[in-house]
Amino acid sequence: AFGFRCAVPERSPLSTQAESTWSMIVYNTQNQIVHSAFRIPAQRVLQANVGDPFFSWSHSEADQPSLVTFGLTFTGYLSGVRALIFVCPEFIVHDNRNPADVQVLSRGFPVSGVDLSHPSLVKLLLVANSTISSGVHPFRFRILVPSMLPEQNLWYIALCDTSACWSTQDAGVILSFTITGFELGQRPPVDLVATVDSLATRITRPTVLTCCLALVFALRVPSC
Repeated sequence: AFGFRCAVPERSPLSTQAESTWSMIVYNTQNQIVHSAFRIPAQRVLQANVGDPFFSWSHSEADQPSLVTFGLTFTGYLSGVRALIFVCPEFIVHDNRNPADVQVLSRGFPVSGVDLSHPSLVKLLLVANSTISSGVHPFRFRILVPSMLPEQNLWYIALCDTSACWSTQDAGVILSFTITGFELGQRPPVDLVATVDSLATRITRPTVLTCCLALVFALRVPSC
């Protein structure tokens, strides 16, 4: 499995969604085609005013707990979201036993519950038919830092239109983000003792429209 990130134009192509497809060709080191896939259906382009997330942490020492803080900036209202998920990198697990351990640090975010049933995923459930207001919405929860971090040290955040959402590759994903994780001993880019307002002001990035596309193929390379 592999993924990549690309920028999406603000206007959709003139063709309909049914006519918009991806193609993929895999070459080996001898420039020979070993796998291909064509007419992969494209996902619809979402006009969502959501900026790149910010990310910080309290500690990064091995085998120690740490508080991680994520924030999303909404420059407009967004409806139709039923779940917001945070997916930990491999080896990292969350350390939250009660829903109250997961903090929503903004007023008015329409959270209705927290699902902690998966050790490497924190899911916020949103009120049905609710609307996320514009502004900065930070979230904080506790994790356990492992003794070794994975080579692919990536966090994932996804907004989903269904509560049955467990991965950024699920069909219900509206929008997803990929965030590079911290290294062992690395200091956070911001001071977590600062207020939420100053934290958001210092790190808020310009609004962008991005897509995270994950394509999974069973690659069968012929033996030489």
